[in-house]
Amino acid sequence: MPARVDINATLNTLNPATRAGFLSFHRENPGVWREFERFALDAARAGRQHYGAKSIMERVRWECEIAHGSDFKCNNNWTAYYARIFAAKYPEYSGIFEFREARGLKAA
Repeated sequence: MPARVDINATLNTLNPATRAGFLSFHRENPGVWREFERFALDAARAGRQHYGAKSIMERVRWECEIAHGSDFKCNNNWTAYYARIFAAKYPEYSGIFEFREARGLKAA
């Protein structure tokens, strides 16, 4: 069973304004996480050792916009945060994404 993830703790390196913006988007758009999680698990379970979080977010966009006809908008900056949440929730697949310093991280 996947670990329960404290999103605030997972994203504690974000500056408060960035974290608040992401968390607001995340609360208002729960389907984004569900789809991101589903597609990331698909990639991991298919044996992918490394995969791009951006590719997964583009598939989320496709599903939302084309398959379901919604007017989906997601800041590209949020992709890295969804990848970090995924890695925290699924430590067995944490190596699938390569992490770099994300925008909005605290300087000190």
